[in-house]
Amino acid sequence: MEKKFAVNAYRMFLIWGIFSALGTAVSTLVDAVLIGNYIGSDGLAVTNIATPVFLLFALLSVTTAVGANVLIGQALGKSETEEANKLFHIQLTAGLVETVVCMVTGILGGRKLLYAIGATDTIINLAESYIFIVFLCAGAFIFYYILSYSVRSDGDPKTAAAASVVLIVLNIVLDILFMGIMNFGIKGASLALCIATFCGVLVLLTHFMRKHTLLHLGLAVPEKDILIEFVKNGFGTGSAFLFQAVVISVFNRLLVKQSDGVSLVAFYSILYTMSTFAYAVSDDASSALTPVVTIFKGEKDVDSIMKVVYTALKVVMCAGIAISGLYMIFASQIIQLFGVTDSGQIQLFAKGFRIFALSITLTGINAVMTSFWQSLSRAKPAGIMSVLRNFMMMLILGNIFIPRFGTNGLGITYLCCEGTGILFLLYVHIRSNTEEMLKKDCSTVLRSYEKAYVINKDSIAEISSDLEKISEEWEIDFKQAFMINFVVEEVILNIIKFAVDKEKKECSIAIRLVDDQGEYIMRIRDDVADYNPFESDGDEIDHAVLKMIQKKTKYCDYQRKLIFNYLYLIL
Repeated sequence: MEKKFAVNAYRMFLIWGIFSALGTAVSTLVDAVLIGNYIGSDGLAVTNIATPVFLLFALLSVTTAVGANVLIGQALGKSETEEANKLFHIQLTAGLVETVVCMVTGILGGRKLLYAIGATDTIINLAESYIFIVFLCAGAFIFYYILSYSVRSDGDPKTAAAASVVLIVLNIVLDILFMGIMNFGIKGASLALCIATFCGVLVLLTHFMRKHTLLHLGLAVPEKDILIEFVKNGFGTGSAFLFQAVVISVFNRLLVKQSDGVSLVAFYSILYTMSTFAYAVSDDASSALTPVVTIFKGEKDVDSIMKVVYTALKVVMCAGIAISGLYMIFASQIIQLFGVTDSGQIQLFAKGFRIFALSITLTGINAVMTSFWQSLSRAKPAGIMSVLRNFMMMLILGNIFIPRFGTNGLGITYLCCEGTGILFLLYVHIRSNTEEMLKKDCSTVLRSYEKAYVINKDSIAEISSDLEKISEEWEIDFKQAFMINFVVEEVILNIIKFAVDKEKKECSIAIRLVDDQGEYIMRIRDDVADYNPFESDGDEIDHAVLKMIQKKTKYCDYQRKLIFNYLYLIL
């Protein structure tokens, strides 16, 4: 029953995140298809050349966001909201600095940067007109990532998904308007993406206008030690974007040197676009892991953490096998979707695409484990995994296989790199069992009791009986034992009276009691809708009883975390 809370929380973040991630992938796919059909292979080549710029934004913002929200989630799990907000404010300040750096870099050195990442004289002007607008709007991209992660950490995956939907729909509509109707060309694609991303940021900001949010907007002077922790905890995920940027630039150069080089770069753009669609599930399965694991890490709940990890691995393995199969079966049709009509190119590209498809399941497993290590602040294995599979092996194998096998070599490189990641994962598991390390890290000398129950009137008697047994076993003073039972009974009755009747599902409640040298810390967690018993619409008797509970306890605080209501009391 206790593990049900963890799985339900992960499922909620996963479902909303998958809608968001698949929507983003569909948007990327439609964007590339529109550019390919409106502008042609030069347009596809330009978007692929410009990809490292977006990856630069992602590197800075995701490293900051993941690193910060690992710490924020752990602080919220410990009920340290003041510390969580301090970390959140430092994160926002870092985002502002990153925005200024990106804008200045792009405006002053955009053309040189484009040459450095693979642009040729034939497409440099087209690429420059596309990228200039993107750099002007760097802040939208950076804060979209930062706020999306933080909103999830604050238990609101629905708003993060809503922001993604707004971004996707607007991007597609504006693409058609600017490129198809108003004939803005490649500038239209850039302008559409920037406007859509800015609107996505506005949607994310609405989260902080709600009543029971734990995080609040603000700025704080960055502290060196905290920034270092951000980078350490976020490097495993964030660095992947840096490595992708370097790898894409190198691969573009390797491909463009071959005969019909621009067409090969265009194929790489197709592969990269479809990879975002393929990785949508695995990326979200790993990103949904972080807020759930960090919260339960703060609560020292090892069983729930491991249940979430195993669930995530099952998701990426099943989804990876299904998507790989579809890609291999419909490879030729996918290539044609992007405007490729030459039968020889379709056959050539489809073969390389099928080889790439074999790597998708392995990518999901590696992504989940990297995110898991980061959530536990195990920065070293997460960083090594990222460097190994996203950078080192990519460059080594790419320089071997691409010049020899062209587009097939591209697919072989991806497959071999993900295979290397799996081997490293097995090595880490054999050398240091993560579950055993986690149990040791979360061990405590304090006596504790925790059990979950279905919420109904019959369960009150069961809970009272269990608490009486614990009170006798721990030799709790009669008055304190009575108060513990009284608090739990009144809270459950209020939940049944004002919240459960509105639910169409079976609801659960978990009672945790910790003996801190004669002072008893109680945590009551339920999975009904957003409900604070101390703000319920009860009668005078209800309010009088709840006020007495607040008065008789040393500490009483309600919080909404993940998808649960938490009530903390000290007696």
